[in-house]
Amino acid sequence: MLRNHLTREEAQKRIASQMSTEAKKTFADKLLDNCGDIATLKKKLAELLAEL
Repeated sequence: MLRNHLTREEAQKRIASQMSTEAKKTFADKLLDNCGDIATLKKKLAELLAEL
């Protein structure tokens, strides 16, 4: 809020107006799951890049 000079209410409105993660997924060609450790993410990224 400080960085963007927003009030709490303005920040909450901005967050509420954003598209959900689930809705964004419908536009993606590829998805990377970043819920694991860094080694797993790097492996998945390498696999994805190999597909391109």
